[in-house]
Amino acid sequence: MVMIELGPILTALMVSGRCASSMAAEIGTMRVTEQIDALEVMAIDPYRFLNLPRIIGIFIALPILTVIAEFVALICGAVYAHYFLDVPFSVFN
Repeated sequence: MVMIELGPILTALMVSGRCASSMAAEIGTMRVTEQIDALEVMAIDPYRFLNLPRIIGIFIALPILTVIAEFVALICGAVYAHYFLDVPFSVFN
């Protein structure tokens, strides 16, 4: 269940919450300080220039973070089962 459903969902929720809020705050600040207007004057699409690299970075990083989250979940499950339920580590091989 962790490998199929919870790992990817929880990782995506954490990444989307963190990245979306920071992107919105930075774009809002850039709008207030007229930096986006300056990009438009230079004939640069501000949304493609500012958001596209971040979205591509998220697409690249999200699978890697999902694998890390699943690995950590399995390790934590093994440690919990070993110390609290007396299940040997050899069961998790």
